[in-house]
Amino acid sequence: MKRKGIFCDFMWWSGKGQIIIRVCSSSPS
Repeated sequence: MKRKGIFCDFMWWSGKGQIIIRVCSSSPS
């Protein structure tokens, strides 16, 4: 059995203001 991998991506988009979006997806192998 393999351990589950967790990938976290941080997206910083500055339009009319500062928006910080944190996306974490877990992909089981």
